[in-house]
Amino acid sequence: MYLDDLSEPQPDLALLRPRSDFYGGEHPRPSDVLLAVEIAETTLEYDLHDKTPRYLGAGIPEVWVVDVVRGVVHVAPTAVTRTFSRGETVAPGAFPELVLEVAAILG
Repeated sequence: MYLDDLSEPQPDLALLRPRSDFYGGEHPRPSDVLLAVEIAETTLEYDLHDKTPRYLGAGIPEVWVVDVVRGVVHVAPTAVTRTFSRGETVAPGAFPELVLEVAAILG
């Protein structure tokens, strides 16, 4: 994913706007990304405090960091990150009707 001339981070998962060429000609840009997801087992601090602000600052509207060690999902659609635990549900901002159980995300 292209953020700027010096940065092309690779999220673990990205939900992209549909495009006829399926991004075959170039990397997605922030305006193409609806949701970026990072899976954190040993990289939680980096994912939350470095990557997430960079994604949001570039214009990606929402970032999820799945913390497999603590069993929670950190959701950052704005500067204030919310944390969701097993027993709770969460939905992507781009698809609010797509309600997911945190336990299902964590596996």
